[in-house]
Amino acid sequence: GIDICNANRILDCNGSEIAGSGSGNGIKNIFLSQAYNNVLIQNCKITGYGTGIRFAGPFPDGIQFGKIKNNKITNNFEGILFTETKNTTVEGNTISNNGNAPASWGVGFFVSSDNNTITLNNITDNGNGVFLQASQFNVFSFNNISSNSFDGAYINIYSLNTSFFDNLLENNGGNGIFVNGVPGN
Repeated sequence: GIDICNANRILDCNGSEIAGSGSGNGIKNIFLSQAYNNVLIQNCKITGYGTGIRFAGPFPDGIQFGKIKNNKITNNFEGILFTETKNTTVEGNTISNNGNAPASWGVGFFVSSDNNTITLNNITDNGNGVFLQASQFNVFSFNNISSNSFDGAYINIYSLNTSFFDNLLENNGGNGIFVNGVPGN
C-alpha cells in the first residue's frame, strides 16, 4: 500500500489501481505523535486490502481537513476506517463489496472521529454500510446506502448528534439505521 507521511499532500491516482493481497492498508495516513492534515486522496481504485483507506491521528486533535473524493474502494475487508479524524469530507466515492461480516463496513468512524461530512457516495454491498462508535456531529447527505448485508448505518455508543438527510437507505439485510444506546440522534 501507500503511506502518506506529510501534511498538505495530494494523491491523485488518475484512475490507477492499488491492489493488495487481503491484508494491510491500501492507503494510510497514520501518525500518532503529529497529525498529517490537509490530505486529498482522489481518483484511486483500491482493492484487496484489510482496509482500503485508513486515517488515524494523535489525541486530542487527530487528523483534520482531509478529503477522500471520487475513488472506487472495493473488495477489502473494511472500505474506509477513521480513528481520531476530524473535519474530513468523503465525497463521490463508490464504496462496495467490503467485507460480509457484522464487524465490517463501507465507512467506519471510531474514537473522536467528529465533524465529518459524508456526501454523494454509493455505499453498497458491504457488511454494514456505515458504522459509528464514539464519534460525534457527523453529517451524511445524498448517499446511496443500500444492499448491505447487515445495517445500512449502525450508530453505536457515544456517537451523539449524527445527522442523516436525503439519503437512500434500502434493501439492507438489517435496519436502514440502527441506533444502539445513543441519545440525541
